[in-house]
Amino acid sequence: MDCIEQAVNEFKAGFNCCQSVFVPFAAQMGLERDTALKLATGFGAGMARQQETCGAVVGAYLALGLGFGRTKVEDEFARDETYMYMLDFTEEFVKLHGSINCKALLGCDLSTAEGQKQFNKHNLMENVCTNCVGDAAGILEEFIKF
Repeated sequence: MDCIEQAVNEFKAGFNCCQSVFVPFAAQMGLERDTALKLATGFGAGMARQQETCGAVVGAYLALGLGFGRTKVEDEFARDETYMYMLDFTEEFVKLHGSINCKALLGCDLSTAEGQKQFNKHNLMENVCTNCVGDAAGILEEFIKF
């Protein structure tokens, strides 16, 4: 099973968007599953349900940091490479979805009863969120080769 399929399966099983994107890549890089799940927990639904940066995007950012990030202050190359990959990822995601902002992607405000009604009525979990998870994992697969 590839990372895209794993990410979508994790999401459909009930993990949040960030966890779902991060876990398959983290596992391939040797990070224990439970640790990866815990690290990514707070970033779902646009950063703790704030509908800011899409959790699927944040999961990809975490994976890019794990794969390319720096461990020494003086390693500016690793920092710059990580930033470059994150910017490139963002560009590709925006080409597909028009934004990395959860509220913009969903077109509703989940902090309101009306927004929650829209979310459910239009099945946005399946029609938007699942696509964002799969696309984030697909873009990420282009950057992180195993």
